[in-house]
Amino acid sequence: MPKTETTPTTVAVPKIRNNVKRRSALDLQIILKEMKIYKGAVDGLYGDATAEAFTQATNTNEAFKKYKILSQHTIGFNETGTRNDATSLQTAIDNLWTTPTTALKTLESAKQPIAKAYRAYWIFQKVVPRPPSIP
Repeated sequence: MPKTETTPTTVAVPKIRNNVKRRSALDLQIILKEMKIYKGAVDGLYGDATAEAFTQATNTNEAFKKYKILSQHTIGFNETGTRNDATSLQTAIDNLWTTPTTALKTLESAKQPIAKAYRAYWIFQKVVPRPPSIP
């Protein structure tokens, strides 16, 4: 019997070792310092102070907030590591022309604006007569 693969519903976020100097941690500390959020030493170590400042930045910075909202409507996993509904929506969009009955059921039950747009597009393509092609 063939083995079935399952898709994980959550992704474990790995713990960052705080005893290793990293250029990425140094760059992050510099940015957080410029934002006046990070008060610790700029040393390239991703310790508790850096982690807390990063969390504060993600919760207060407008750009971070925007990307958090956008992540909820993208394919795959959101910022909490939970698989989002956009995956089935993307599958429906991909299959709209090959299996329209199934795809339209998914699009009709979806609440995202893009689902409504694709439903409208489908109706437009099927209902509106096309002009004759010019040779």
